[in-house]
Amino acid sequence: MNGPLTNFLRFVLTGLLNTGFGYASYAALVLIGMPLWLAVMGSTVLAIMFNFYSYGGLVFRDTSASVMPRFLLFYATLGLTNYDLLHWLGSMGIGPLLAQAFLLPVLALLGYAGMRFFVFRVNQGAPDRMTNSSITEDFKPIPIQRGVGWLAHLLFRLRCVADLQLLTRFQFLASGQNMLSGKVLDVGCGQMPFRGLLPANSDYTGIDIHDAGSFGMPRNPSVIEFNGRLIPFPNSNFDAILCTEVLEHAEHPETLIAEMLRVLRPNGRIVLTVPFSARVHHMPFDYSRFTNYRLSQLFAGFEDVQVEELGNDLAVIANKIVVATIRQIVPLNVMRWPFLLLGLPASLLSLAIAHMSLWLGWGSKQDPLGYGLIARKK
Repeated sequence: MNGPLTNFLRFVLTGLLNTGFGYASYAALVLIGMPLWLAVMGSTVLAIMFNFYSYGGLVFRDTSASVMPRFLLFYATLGLTNYDLLHWLGSMGIGPLLAQAFLLPVLALLGYAGMRFFVFRVNQGAPDRMTNSSITEDFKPIPIQRGVGWLAHLLFRLRCVADLQLLTRFQFLASGQNMLSGKVLDVGCGQMPFRGLLPANSDYTGIDIHDAGSFGMPRNPSVIEFNGRLIPFPNSNFDAILCTEVLEHAEHPETLIAEMLRVLRPNGRIVLTVPFSARVHHMPFDYSRFTNYRLSQLFAGFEDVQVEELGNDLAVIANKIVVATIRQIVPLNVMRWPFLLLGLPASLLSLAIAHMSLWLGWGSKQDPLGYGLIARKK
């Protein structure tokens, strides 16, 4: 099932998911003893943020902070429209519950049209980003975006609540950011989500493959293209290299590692992350998973190689439950909808346990979400 009808049904199903999240967050705040007014306000804020990410990520494939002002404006406009229509139907003697039931299909159509053509601005003449025939993957990863400003940072932090792979990766990179200074090369930079971790006076260069669009990355004119194997810079050209979630997509990782070693200056550092317990993604360009032992072998040409586990087995379980729940929406399959009744509360509970385990040091490191590596060129 492809096309606008599929996306509209996905929009409706995502709305049901949002309703469940809104109620669950409200109930949780009430149960912990929060005053009613604060519970309503808190759950409303959480629901708006969750709705932005669910509609943007699951339906329209755009969660950039630049979209948020239009989202909030449309959200408020739709609410006022609903209120006016309820008032109008009430003047005709129709009760509020029945009036709202009448308005639900109208609001769903208005909401979808407004989200599609005003908020996320999907072009009518262009193929839908979720249903492009070139995409063979059921559920493509949502590109990581970490813009500037408080709103972009808030959205990024909220995503980290549900995306434990991103959270543990970000925490590792933040702990090693003091090694990323001077002239820094970001290999496979995507949308440069971790550039903000670098010092303001660093000299940043991002490179990515020409076909980065296959990975959901829009073209960025400041990114230098390369063929995924040979880095187009002279020997000993950079003080530090950043490489996040790229090595698994290299057909010949040894070649790319040798190239990174070549362009790194003596005593320069590389900070790298790879997934371990992660589904196959960006098909068909997902080639490898690496253990800490394999990473140590691959980076034997470096010195002071340190490999760290990212996350634990409890985080892996939570991550799988969240992805399994999302799979009930993407791709669209009506027969899977009842699973959401179990999947949503299971996701919330498992995420709570996983965050607590990361904070308190519970769980096993032998089954991590991924690995982080720091090494130095001789």
